[in-house]
Amino acid sequence: MIEAKKNNLHLFVSPTSKVGSVVVSIGFETDCNAGILRNLKSGCCCNCQQDEKKCFPKGAECTSVCFSLYKLVQTKLAGSPLDVFKSKVGNVCCNFSQGVFYVFWDVQGTVSAVRKSLGMALSCIQPSKVYSIYQDCMRMLNHHSDRNAFNFVADELCKSINSKLVCAVVGKIKADNDKLNAMLDVLSKKLPKLDCDGKKEKPSGHVECASEHCSIKCSGWSSGILKDYLNFKLKGINISTNEHGLCLNMKDARFETMKSKLKEGVSDFMSAKFGKVKTDLYPILSYLLLSSGSLDPIHVQKLLKDKPSVSEMEKAVTKCL
Repeated sequence: MIEAKKNNLHLFVSPTSKVGSVVVSIGFETDCNAGILRNLKSGCCCNCQQDEKKCFPKGAECTSVCFSLYKLVQTKLAGSPLDVFKSKVGNVCCNFSQGVFYVFWDVQGTVSAVRKSLGMALSCIQPSKVYSIYQDCMRMLNHHSDRNAFNFVADELCKSINSKLVCAVVGKIKADNDKLNAMLDVLSKKLPKLDCDGKKEKPSGHVECASEHCSIKCSGWSSGILKDYLNFKLKGINISTNEHGLCLNMKDARFETMKSKLKEGVSDFMSAKFGKVKTDLYPILSYLLLSSGSLDPIHVQKLLKDKPSVSEMEKAVTKCL
């Protein structure tokens, strides 16, 4: 892995010839709500919206602004055949995990294509400019939009992005420090210092969601590896990321009965799926976790730095169960 930073922009590249393409991601720290993001991505309201007191959990406004930024990036990079022709980008997705909102996409594996797609995406990251999309998000959530609350949330996001915005590039690409620094010089000009004018008021009146689900507390890169393991073992269960780690579409009681068998299978899984990869394990694993949305770019970078052994990854996953 090679990395560099300039002002608030942090860029790292992890090249490997063992995968077929390149995944690129941008991410920043914020306080979203994973359940609200799932609703916005699916276009469906939560089940407890049918109740008299409709749910509207804390972080819903922030999530709506972040989702609005994602929609701008998606449209810019891959909104039409012409946009794809210009950007060389494939599918564009977003997710939220462990306090980080991130957008990620596939792109042609050349430095120029990666640089261009990142520049186009960064030009869309202006929280104060997405109020019209935010209003549609609020309508989808069956909630009214408030300009003052929007301004407060957008201003908080501007502060976070002005502090640190991480850009990740992982996959089949030829890059060195000179190319990385040249790319960073270009990209640093695409993201201006952000702010949000107007009256601001902290959002209030939230109602927590009453839907049942199973939440597994895990942190760092271990959450991505645990999700990979659970996807392998529980093929019929939807597993998503949330603020605390992972969310499983099942009741706690059912998961409790499965824990012992899941723990028993960790060692064999790690030995078979990770232990036999002798070359480029960490770039390959990072590519899979980033391209699937299982792990954000900040924790992917930590995984590439730590390079935990297979036994260390096994212990980390077992500890979470």
